[in-house]
Amino acid sequence: MTGVGDVPSRQSGKANEWGWAGRDPSIVARPEIIVEVQYEKEDDPSPLSQDWKEVDFRWKPGNLNSRPLQVAPHQPRLDWQMWFAALGSYQHNPWFI
Repeated sequence: MTGVGDVPSRQSGKANEWGWAGRDPSIVARPEIIVEVQYEKEDDPSPLSQDWKEVDFRWKPGNLNSRPLQVAPHQPRLDWQMWFAALGSYQHNPWFI
């Protein structure tokens, strides 16, 4: 493990557990971290002219209208860490702040 998330303190011994640490995968809802950046328009420096744009990560789930990319055997570390960060709180993920 990378140190992100809670490591189970005991083994439950249940053969039918699935997901990481016996947690069910988020099938209906999945917490996600959305990173946005703000660009100033050069011709209008007023605060109302600043647009926020979502940052697209190559391997992180995003647009629901596009097919998933083939990842294996590559391990997209940042995208994977962001998934664990979304499952916890910002206090447990100081690397992201």
